Amino acid sequence: MHLPLIWREKNSDFEIVHVDPRDILYIYVEGGSLRYQTADRTYTQITTLDEQERYLRDQGFVRTERGYLANIDAVTWYDPAFGRLQFGKTSDDVALSVPVSRAKSGAVRALNLREVPPVRFGRYAYI
Repeated sequence: MHLPLIWREKNSDFEIVHVDPRDILYIYVEGGSLRYQTADRTYTQITTLDEQERYLRDQGFVRTERGYLANIDAVTWYDPAFGRLQFGKTSDDVALSVPVSRAKSGAVRALNLREVPPVRFGRYAYI
């Protein structure tokens, strides 16, 4: 199963491409449409986040905040101190991450993702 998404480079013509959901790191809302972030590109689709959440729930996507869905299988680590899921970096060395709301942090922790260890200064640990 592949999702038909729109890829457009700057203001040039667009192209409809089919993307495997396993290649999508996360989905977010921007400007009234959905953006699908992969490791190398951002795609667009005009639909609702609720609709995509129902469609992709069985494929490992969870809602982390009001406007974000994350592919849990693609998460590198979870930072509970800052409430962020990290997905590594792009080829341009840009860090990819999504926020996790306090309301969703318990559900994210229950997924047993690798967490960033607390920073230690002397005998105190800061989280």
